[in-house]
Amino acid sequence: MVSYFHPVTPRLHEVFLNEKSQRFALFHSWLLSEVRVVDGINPRKAMADLEITIDSVYRWEVCKVSEKESFIRQLWKVCHRYLLSQRPEFVNISIPVDEIESGRLKENSSLAATSSNIDSLAILDKTNMQTIVGSERQIAELLNHIDQLLTESNKVENVLDTYDQILAHVKHGVEMMEVKAVLLGVCSNNRQRLTVELRDFLVALMSCDFADWLSVFTGARSGNVDDDVVPAKLKRLSRKTAHSARARHVLVPAVFDHT
Repeated sequence: MVSYFHPVTPRLHEVFLNEKSQRFALFHSWLLSEVRVVDGINPRKAMADLEITIDSVYRWEVCKVSEKESFIRQLWKVCHRYLLSQRPEFVNISIPVDEIESGRLKENSSLAATSSNIDSLAILDKTNMQTIVGSERQIAELLNHIDQLLTESNKVENVLDTYDQILAHVKHGVEMMEVKAVLLGVCSNNRQRLTVELRDFLVALMSCDFADWLSVFTGARSGNVDDDVVPAKLKRLSRKTAHSARARHVLVPAVFDHT
């Protein structure tokens, strides 16, 4: 709630008339809360004098009795309007009783309104406290839920990290299997080619004169044939074997093809 109330500090000023400038000038100034007693001196007799007790007793003389009564009446109204405490005491005054009673009634109504406002503020404070307590409870529950969600998210992250490690191992295994498959293909191809080469070699060997080959190897082993003669004989036998294999439509390895 926004309040537009501005505190008022009423003061009582004493002025005098400057004879040269014919203007009023400030002589004394007091806070109205510093005034202790306002004395009308004699309420039964029309007197233009009054006394005001502040730090000492000041006796003032007013030009007219009506002005004195008007001044006291206005001073009384200002004090009861702006001073909640430390009000001056008005004695020996002739202010009508109805005005005093109305002032007291206004004061009592103001006090009642203030009390009612205080009660309303107390209820509002209690409601606000309950709302704050409820909000704090909800905030605590929300923080607990957030902590639980963070814990669950950490668990999910750990599971995902484990899955990533497993996938990395699987990927490495697949790559190794691909490499092994390629190597197995190479080995199978080499085996097939070696089998063909050996088969052709054996066929070519069986198609030639085995006695000639045996004599060459036997002579080379026993030393009856010179070392220079053995290569020439092997070359002739290889050429003969190749011709014989071609005559039988047999594939001959390149080692026997010397034509």
